[in-house]
Amino acid sequence: MIEQQNISWKSFLINWRNVLLAGICFASTIGLLMLKKSFLEFNEARKGTYLYDFFLQSIGPYDINTIIFIVTYGSICFGLVLCFLRPWITIHLLLAITFLVTMRICTLFFFPLEAPTDIIPLEDLFLKFTFYDKAPLVKDLFFSGHTASLFTLYLLNRRFKWLSSLLLFNSIVLGMMLMVQHVHYTVDIVAAFPFAFLAYFLASKVSIWLYKLNDSMDPKFESVTFRN
Repeated sequence: MIEQQNISWKSFLINWRNVLLAGICFASTIGLLMLKKSFLEFNEARKGTYLYDFFLQSIGPYDINTIIFIVTYGSICFGLVLCFLRPWITIHLLLAITFLVTMRICTLFFFPLEAPTDIIPLEDLFLKFTFYDKAPLVKDLFFSGHTASLFTLYLLNRRFKWLSSLLLFNSIVLGMMLMVQHVHYTVDIVAAFPFAFLAYFLASKVSIWLYKLNDSMDPKFESVTFRN
């Protein structure tokens, strides 16, 4: 909704219901991410399945940890700044993260995989000191959270046509680099895109519903509805 996307933070924060909604969304997202950390530790101890991957057998592995880190977090910071320009896009972002993390927990639980035999573990300093408990986890596989995150940021920021194109390009390049380092199977990367789109789509529906619900509780909205 164009009207929803154009609302400024100043207008958004005037309404106490908006502030409450933002707080609930933020707290829910943080809570789910903390749950995911515990789940990843549980998942690392499980026995999974090795996959034969023709593409991985054809390339690498090559250690490109530094490039992966720069592309990942440079793109994430860039995408977040664009999202934070508008409050309802921020709400949409938090909802999308919630759906994406939930789907990742489910897919990791129902499709446990062993890491590729010649994996070069991803040295991600952010994950290492947050979700990975100071040690890289190699079974955080299906589907790729890095790739899905960048593609979700692209979907959220499509109103910036040229700027968002950079996020799309980086999500594809990042997926390829993760394969070159044998951090993920090909199926992990390919599946990240439809799952990210599904998370974005579901978050869109919920965000629009919340926006309309909030409007319907506005006294001005009620008076106009009554007169009509």
